[in-house]
Amino acid sequence: MTIYDPIQSHDQNIKTLIVENAWAAITFAMPKCLEYFQREPEIEPIREETLKTFLSDSFLRMDVPLLAKYESTAFIFLVEHQHGPYKFSIHQLDRYVSHLEEEYERDVIPIVYFPNASAKVGSVKRATKSAFMGKRYHYFTYEALFLKDMWAKKYLDSNNIIARLMLPFMRYSSQDWLEVLDGSIKGVNEIKEVDMVRTIFEQKRLEGEINEGRQTLLLLLPQKLGPTPPEIEGSIRALTDLDRIHSILTQFMKINNWHELRQLLNGAN
Repeated sequence: MTIYDPIQSHDQNIKTLIVENAWAAITFAMPKCLEYFQREPEIEPIREETLKTFLSDSFLRMDVPLLAKYESTAFIFLVEHQHGPYKFSIHQLDRYVSHLEEEYERDVIPIVYFPNASAKVGSVKRATKSAFMGKRYHYFTYEALFLKDMWAKKYLDSNNIIARLMLPFMRYSSQDWLEVLDGSIKGVNEIKEVDMVRTIFEQKRLEGEINEGRQTLLLLLPQKLGPTPPEIEGSIRALTDLDRIHSILTQFMKINNWHELRQLLNGAN
């Protein structure tokens, strides 16, 4: 039986939005492109997986490589969506960009959307470089969009469809969430993606409740049973089913030792 994964489904929704609104995704992250290109370039998605050098090699795969053709030139905009910032690897992105540049013989401009990370935290590496005796041998960076650092109200009336669709991931107060939802839906009514906006909001709410449930377990259990064993902590952090988390929480008072919790976790996974 296939298990529904809200994170994977959520990521696929974002990828679909980027592909269907490629120019908006590029210009939202890099507004200066509107000045550089006098008109919208011809854009087409290209293969995600780069060619292998050896059969034993793993494919390098990122989100959305977009080939933009403009007059006599062409660029590749690599738009990557990183739901979990701790899974992001600048080195993997660097390798993928190099493969694309070699395979297509085009300049590649990498753009990374971070819906759940802040630049202030500093957990996301922004550049990698190597130098020796004052000479730089390698440098790599990318355009980063940290949505949590952006105020949603600033983009409520934006004519950029991606800006509207990304409103749920931006900063807004609890009393403003209805206005943010309304602004997002109004902006996309004409392209019939209202259901997707609602889905993104629902998934964001669900992810928040799942995370809150996991944190509650991690907070309460040590108070009752002592230090949490690493494997137990890992199992709790891996829980993605909200109903199962609630089930464990409702049985919290009956849990007398880690063995009993292991049994519940095994039944919950």
